[in-house]
Amino acid sequence: METQSSSNNIDVLRSVINRNLKLRNYESALYWADKVMTLSADNVEDVLVCANCLYHTGQYHRAVAVVKNRIDLKTNAEGVLLIANCYYACADYEKTALVLTEFLTPAARTFHHKSSTQQLNPKTPTDSHILSAMHLLLGKSYEGTGSYDLSTEQFRQALVYDVYCHEAFDKIIGHHLLTASQEQELLDQLPFEEQCAGEDNCKTVSTLYRMQIKKYAGHEVLSIPSEMCALEENLDVIVSLAERFYCNCYFRDAYKITSKVLNKEPFHLKCLPLHIVLLVELRKPRDLFYLAHRLVDTYPTNAISWFAVACYYHLIHNNELARQYFSKATSLDGLFGPAWLVFGHSFAAESEHDQAMAAYFRASQLMKGCHLPFLYIGLEYGLTSTTKLAEKFFMQAQAIAPDDPFVIHEIGVIDYQNGR
Repeated sequence: METQSSSNNIDVLRSVINRNLKLRNYESALYWADKVMTLSADNVEDVLVCANCLYHTGQYHRAVAVVKNRIDLKTNAEGVLLIANCYYACADYEKTALVLTEFLTPAARTFHHKSSTQQLNPKTPTDSHILSAMHLLLGKSYEGTGSYDLSTEQFRQALVYDVYCHEAFDKIIGHHLLTASQEQELLDQLPFEEQCAGEDNCKTVSTLYRMQIKKYAGHEVLSIPSEMCALEENLDVIVSLAERFYCNCYFRDAYKITSKVLNKEPFHLKCLPLHIVLLVELRKPRDLFYLAHRLVDTYPTNAISWFAVACYYHLIHNNELARQYFSKATSLDGLFGPAWLVFGHSFAAESEHDQAMAAYFRASQLMKGCHLPFLYIGLEYGLTSTTKLAEKFFMQAQAIAPDDPFVIHEIGVIDYQNGR
């Protein structure tokens, strides 16, 4: 009778924890999760819930201790993932990678599921989702240590295990880690048909992804695909279309689209970098000044805010101040490739070629699949009359974007200078 009463008590408290988690009352959830963990004699699920509450309240090291002291990490993937997330939140990228790689080795890859220990099976949805999350986090930890080739491979793996892992896809595409042909190859290899629920869902997911790959690779596609009619008012889809207009130099058309998006959602983070760049291209300093102030007030610790400020000063030709704010933006987010590019422009505008090339080289390390850093490095070498090196980087740019008219033009200039 007492056992039944105790079980009912625990179930009631678990429902209280779930309710508080749903309402984001993490402190209350933590208090009761700690009690349930004791009452249930360290039931694995209750331990994980308590550790998760600790994670949400920012008590990362305590969460690690709770999991390590009560769960066998050799047999519990969720515990390993939670510990790795705690280390990542503390910016301890090496420990994050160590915990995950130790578990992901084939000999250690076992999974505690419903009180039984078994081998992780990538074909089982629950297991594949956990594996995807692990590879995503491992990729982010490699990214944090500057190992970009390793991070790209982990993001690929995350997508193979779960095609719905858009964060991994966005890391690859948004950071320009692959060339246009490599992006297309990646999409062709993803198991959409196996993992998506039905033909319509498969078409939706694959089309959404295809809309986001290299925008300058398809000059003729300047409209939302017919398959996306139901999503034609979705802001992410609209922004993807605006990016395609921008990459094909239809700046005013792109600006109309981004303005429409920001009227609906003033702080749409995917749209803001594009809108800021368009304000620079169309020379609208007043609008950029107003936007930069709003962003600094709203997101003072976000790199995009200081990128906007820097772009404003660059636009009004105050490059000394621009460089200060580009430096601040890149210190807040060292992986923000566009900031490094325009950082380089602020030096190039005053013929400071060495500093400009240093910024462009940094951008080329971060954006290996983008031709622009190589184009700008070539331009700087051309301005210093180092034509052989200029040609080398122009050819690298052309290898990534064979049909880009700016690259072709610069190669023609070099050929003319060399009498070819």
